[in-house]
Amino acid sequence: MILQKDGFAFCIVGISPVRAEAKDESEMITQLLFGEPVKVLEINRNWAQIMSSIDGYTGYMDPKQLHALSTDEFNVWMEEYTYLANTYTTIITNSGNQIISKGSHVGKMNKFQIGTHHFELHKKDDVQKDIDLWGISNDYLNTPYLWGGKSIFGIDCSGFTQIVYRIMGIELPRDASQQQVMGKSINFDNKRNGDLAFFQNENNKITHVGIIGDDSKIIHASGQVRIDVLKKTGIWNLDRSLTTHSFHSIKRVK
Repeated sequence: MILQKDGFAFCIVGISPVRAEAKDESEMITQLLFGEPVKVLEINRNWAQIMSSIDGYTGYMDPKQLHALSTDEFNVWMEEYTYLANTYTTIITNSGNQIISKGSHVGKMNKFQIGTHHFELHKKDDVQKDIDLWGISNDYLNTPYLWGGKSIFGIDCSGFTQIVYRIMGIELPRDASQQQVMGKSINFDNKRNGDLAFFQNENNKITHVGIIGDDSKIIHASGQVRIDVLKKTGIWNLDRSLTTHSFHSIKRVK
């Protein structure tokens, strides 16, 4: 099936960069992970403008990293997918094996198909049996910071919170400023494990987000995914002994 404007498709590679403009030197604004369904807004030989069917984010990507889906196939996949809970795993495809990251879209069984394409997870035996948000968050520790990243191999602050919450069955928007309008506002003294903490720049613009743990811990992507201390003034970086992000608000979305 050929990719078409206003048609549907899914990401066939482990990680695909999505860029702000239709050129390789444009900044990466997000990523698609394996299996993520999209709508194709525009298509030419070198670039596809797509919209994620999960969070509505739009951008440009290599059309060779997509497989087309009919409307019926798209609707079936939207009903059947689940999220990979392994840190990463190998998937068996018709063109050989490839590695996919936590948070990828996969079937509920080891063998599954997307449209007419058949896949098999190499194994699922390292999936967490008792999934909890803080535990999932800690799987990403030391993942390098990557602007626009959403995978275990590179991630940004809002990509990190989006994927962690996604695995817990809660969909968040892509950007920190969009995530901040979700949920219920929480007073600092009433914060609890799993709440989202947001941070602002000197112009009061939301620029950062992290996940609160017990004992005023916060896990967030800054240089790498790391655990620091959350104070009323902001994030206290334990390695550098300074406040790196100015506190804005706390939201509870679960």
